[in-house]
Amino acid sequence: MTHPDPQTNTLHLPRPLVNQLLHAAQLHPGRAHWGVISRGDAPPDRCDALGQTPQDVSSALTDLVARIAKAGRQAWALYYCDPAAPSAPDVQPLPQFGIPLLLTVSLGTKGVLQLRAWRMTAAPPQELEVGIREA
Repeated sequence: MTHPDPQTNTLHLPRPLVNQLLHAAQLHPGRAHWGVISRGDAPPDRCDALGQTPQDVSSALTDLVARIAKAGRQAWALYYCDPAAPSAPDVQPLPQFGIPLLLTVSLGTKGVLQLRAWRMTAAPPQELEVGIREA
């Protein structure tokens, strides 16, 4: 399952996707950055990072979401890597993009992946439990 289970508020992510998120966090240690998780016809399977986060994150994410759509894929979630592991998502500067999920990723504990998920359609954003499933 790659959509939150409404009964348990649990989001089960495929292990290969979690490994990609870990790799994305390790590529930019100590620096916060944004990206988009996308999917084709199957469950989400790809992370696209912004790389060097520009001053105008909102505009850069809009461009990235458009490139993903042009490639025939669907933007499934935004992700935010932050070494400080924010306790709640700060999405004030971001448009919604119609993407209902935000994942926050941190390596704040000596290289151990900390992954949190948020349902952005709720006000305030609702935290989800994160589970990993084998592919």
